[in-house]
Amino acid sequence: MANIKASNFTIYDDTFRVFVGSTQLSGTVIAAVWGTYNSGTSTFTPNQPIYSQGGFGYVDVTTPSAPELQIILNRTTQTQYPEGTLLSLAIYNKPDLSNWDSSAAMAVLSDSSWTAPAWSLVGGDKDVTFTSGTTALVGGFTYSGGGFDTITLVPEPSTGALLMIGSVG
Repeated sequence: MANIKASNFTIYDDTFRVFVGSTQLSGTVIAAVWGTYNSGTSTFTPNQPIYSQGGFGYVDVTTPSAPELQIILNRTTQTQYPEGTLLSLAIYNKPDLSNWDSSAAMAVLSDSSWTAPAWSLVGGDKDVTFTSGTTALVGGFTYSGGGFDTITLVPEPSTGALLMIGSVG
């Protein structure tokens, strides 16, 4: 059976800042990908490879005053991400936008409104945003309610760093 790629699940934002620890990232484009997060095992499963299987994403902080974040997901099989599946967003400090890399500094964000749509060959697109309900499962997120939101990547994704922020253990 053919892949279903007509519906898109998309986030776009241009009002945020990205930090690794206390240092604001600038002058670069880093990667982002939709997927799912298992809180029981503290693991993120990406929709990947990003380009060849149904999604792409980037975070452009080349100019800190004009950032751009855009991540699109479309499923690759008829059973992937059934309607209502809670999706998470991983942003990671790596310029290679083609492959997920759990060894890079990262944040994993989620929001109760980020659920898979009723996928369709015609229409069915769903656009989502950061909200006051967006939470950081790994790293940090502060919603501003206007102005620039703050995304903080875990500086080193070692077990020790994740334990410090309560993401494993």
